[in-house]
Amino acid sequence: MFFNSKKYTQEAEKNRRHDLSDEPSMFNMISLGILASFIPTRFLLRLHKQHIENKATIEEKSGSFEQTPIIYFHGFRGGDYTTKVMIEQACKDKGNNKFLKVTVDLLGNFKLEGTWTGDKQPIVQVAFRQRIVGIYDIDYYMSFLLPFLAKRYKFSTYTAVAHSLASPCIVRTEMKYAKKKKFPHLNKCVCIAGPFNGVTYLGDIPNVNILNEKGRPNLMNPHYLYLLFRKRRFNPNIAFLN
Repeated sequence: MFFNSKKYTQEAEKNRRHDLSDEPSMFNMISLGILASFIPTRFLLRLHKQHIENKATIEEKSGSFEQTPIIYFHGFRGGDYTTKVMIEQACKDKGNNKFLKVTVDLLGNFKLEGTWTGDKQPIVQVAFRQRIVGIYDIDYYMSFLLPFLAKRYKFSTYTAVAHSLASPCIVRTEMKYAKKKKFPHLNKCVCIAGPFNGVTYLGDIPNVNILNEKGRPNLMNPHYLYLLFRKRRFNPNIAFLN
């Protein structure tokens, strides 16, 4: 006979839709992107209660081995369509059309779809919900996305296929966590159109910043200097194709 407000709140929260497939507004992408760009403001993003929408299945491993997933990342303004053709071809080459799709936002919410396969190299497609973001935002994505996947699917190394701005972020992440044994580390990496040098800012004019005789850009932006000063942290045993 009495209205139980606590129980109603719990039920409402449980049934509330968290559809990360919906395109967020420009205000959402810009505002969350700004918060994620600066370390002192990232705690505001972590105040949000994490929600995991799990529609994925996990196959049993087909043997006794450690899995090394192949994870596909898109870059600035990209999406699942950016890596779609590559993943379809990879699945065709494996003879298995199953793969895991992971949609993630800057608040730490995850949507898992598809299948984590039981072979040695499960294919994973990552889609960033706030996709109009810079290098520091993708760095932040990597800082919680990779440990989340590694813990959930029990792997310690991975192969990355990265497009555009995700390429330097993969390298930066490996350098940043080089000494963290529990953080998943690169085994192999393929970077497509990676803006490692030359680019001074988003949308800059081509051919303005040229490379000198040593192969370095005349104008070195902070991202290039970050990689340059930390190059010894990048494991030389990582197979790398740019």
